[in-house]
Amino acid sequence: VFFAGFAMLRGNTWLDYDECQVLRDGLPWVPLLWRGHMHRGIVALADGPSTWRDAHHIREGIVIQPAIERVCPEIGRVCLKCVSNEYLAK
Repeated sequence: VFFAGFAMLRGNTWLDYDECQVLRDGLPWVPLLWRGHMHRGIVALADGPSTWRDAHHIREGIVIQPAIERVCPEIGRVCLKCVSNEYLAK
């Protein structure tokens, strides 16, 4: 079993990305593929080979979330998974 984090919850509050990086204390973390403003091209990052060191498989997808946690009335917490087209085709 292999674990890699991408977010942390303290009580009922999701922590901002930078705070997670300070507190993760050596826990494996998913690779950061992009940090910046959201745009349509980001979803293209879901496809391709895995970015894990020594991995030899396709990427399952990506998690898209803001650096500063927020909630949207329509969907709740703003944290979305974009699954790779290659992974879906398997």
